[in-house]
Amino acid sequence: MKTHTYLLLILGLCLGFLACQSSETTDTEVEEATLTTDQLADSIRYFRQNFEQTDFLSRRVHDLERQQSFDIQLKMLEQELAAGAKVVGWKMGGTATPDSAAFDPVFGYILDRYLVPTDSIVDSDHFPGGSMLVEGEIGFIIKNDLKEGVASKEALMDQIDQVIGAVEFAQSTAIPAGEGPLNLNYVIATGMGQVGTLPGTVQVAPGDFDFDAETVRCYVNDELAAEGSSANIFGNPLNALYELANLLPTQGQYLKAGDIVITGSTYQNPSIDGPADVRLEFSTLGTINFKSK
Repeated sequence: MKTHTYLLLILGLCLGFLACQSSETTDTEVEEATLTTDQLADSIRYFRQNFEQTDFLSRRVHDLERQQSFDIQLKMLEQELAAGAKVVGWKMGGTATPDSAAFDPVFGYILDRYLVPTDSIVDSDHFPGGSMLVEGEIGFIIKNDLKEGVASKEALMDQIDQVIGAVEFAQSTAIPAGEGPLNLNYVIATGMGQVGTLPGTVQVAPGDFDFDAETVRCYVNDELAAEGSSANIFGNPLNALYELANLLPTQGQYLKAGDIVITGSTYQNPSIDGPADVRLEFSTLGTINFKSK
């Protein structure tokens, strides 16, 4: 009888151990489950629409590669278009260097709902984390569809309708899981931090614009917060536009007539997280004003 009791006890312990092992395996499998590109894009859209910063992507996809980051972003764009959104342009990233060897061209799309009129009141609560970077940028309005890209920068000049000043409001949804820097690919996959674009109203013909020497000053509550030059955008913004025009066709996209393209910030961006009067003064592209709350 005593032997029988011992056997039952040992059997119970073994079954309990196996159950624990099974439970642990299940938890791990759930955590490591591979999500499809559609599922990843759908989840990111949810966080973007709710102005949330999250380590979701860095937790679920380790060592995200560049092409996968483009695939996720463009799948998210596909979902946005299916839901009724409209693409009005593109943004260029990785342009804050004059060194071609260090240039890392990346892109993000601009939707119609992200366009901000001049003299608007911008709510910082509508940005991930409740704050926004204010980027002073050189923008372009595209004249013709560029399905095959462009052969040269000289040819590109003929495809620019107008040059404009612009403000980009940027704040990435993506944050790292744990400590350490966030790989750029996670920012690309989540839309390159695009949360708003305010195009200037002054337009200059490309032949009349000095691509190398446009200066921009950003004032927050009448105090100089940042200043820079178009030369900080990969030498000049035409270089960045050329790279974008040829990068998009490799990803099944292209610049279209009427698109607004912004090419990266001219200065080190100030961050705003509350009420402020903001003014950007361009040397030839006019002044852009807005308020934040």
